[in-house]
Amino acid sequence: MMLISSSWRSGRRRSGAGFTLIELLVVIGIIGILASMLLPTLGRAKEKGKAIQCVSNLKQLGIGFNLYAQDNRDRYPLGSFVGGQDPAPAFTNILPSARQRPLYGYVGPSAVYRCASDRGQALIPQTDLEFKPTRYETAGISYDYNDSLPTVVANGGFLKGVDGVLAGKPTSWVPDTTRYIVMYEPPARLYANAAGDAQWQQWHYGVGSGEISDPRNARSDFQSAVLFADSHAAMHNFSPSLQGDYLHPYEATRQWMWYKAIEAPARP
Repeated sequence: MMLISSSWRSGRRRSGAGFTLIELLVVIGIIGILASMLLPTLGRAKEKGKAIQCVSNLKQLGIGFNLYAQDNRDRYPLGSFVGGQDPAPAFTNILPSARQRPLYGYVGPSAVYRCASDRGQALIPQTDLEFKPTRYETAGISYDYNDSLPTVVANGGFLKGVDGVLAGKPTSWVPDTTRYIVMYEPPARLYANAAGDAQWQQWHYGVGSGEISDPRNARSDFQSAVLFADSHAAMHNFSPSLQGDYLHPYEATRQWMWYKAIEAPARP
């Protein structure tokens, strides 16, 4: 009878054995390191996809604005909530229904009014309510219309005289259609409630609730999709304005303008 040596048997066991505990821990550690490196990249790639969709949404709404203007003496609509779905029950007494909104006949209620990164607003001008969990679910629209002057902090304001607001104005009133903001997302500006409490938001690429009490201490991610008066839309980071000039964040830049300034009279 043929005998198998003990050394061959022990070698056979070693070659067929699985990973040792130490080897498993090393592999798990490597996987963890790779995951920690890849997840942020994947997360930002996903968020970029949402931002692209928001830009596309606003381009479609730009078509709606143009159609509205053609039927209304080339004027911009009145009212802050220009389109979207019906508001949540808690807001029906203060917000218009979908049918009452000026773009209803041009861009009906649909997902085009929804930002996938919508985190809502904890503060709403002139009320004690909040748009939570999202602005779309409560107000019926994620995007805001630049129909009136945006909120400023105490001792802040506008460095130039303001020549009216966009709502109801003829399209020819806009000084620079390539830069004048028509629609935007809440992270582009600040908001305050009836008590005067101010708050900023971060939706795209934001962390946590996205609610900011002081933009100067926040990450530079005040990013927003924007629709301009010439109907083009793009993503912009408003951090330089909101963080750099805390008291006067709405002054014109090379990329955008919030309001029409009163031109100084020509010198004789």
